[in-house]
Amino acid sequence: MNLTTLPETLDITAEDLLVQLRDAVGAGRLVLDGQAVQRVDAAGLQLLCAAVTAVTGNVVWMGASPALRDGVRTLGLEAAVGFASMGTP
Repeated sequence: MNLTTLPETLDITAEDLLVQLRDAVGAGRLVLDGQAVQRVDAAGLQLLCAAVTAVTGNVVWMGASPALRDGVRTLGLEAAVGFASMGTP
């Protein structure tokens, strides 16, 4: 399992995450841990949406912080980021 841990700040400055997600997408599956996310913006969520789309929804969430959940919910992106694979908190 190639786990990608999302940073505390998931925004346009998350360049290291871009590299990690490219590698994970190459494997054809994303395993994501978003428990450390404290701040998120639309650009960070766009990056996640693009990665999930690239693996055609083959994503497993190991967890998500309240800040990440709120950001995703506010923009209506639950399906786009694959939150269904995480289940209900």
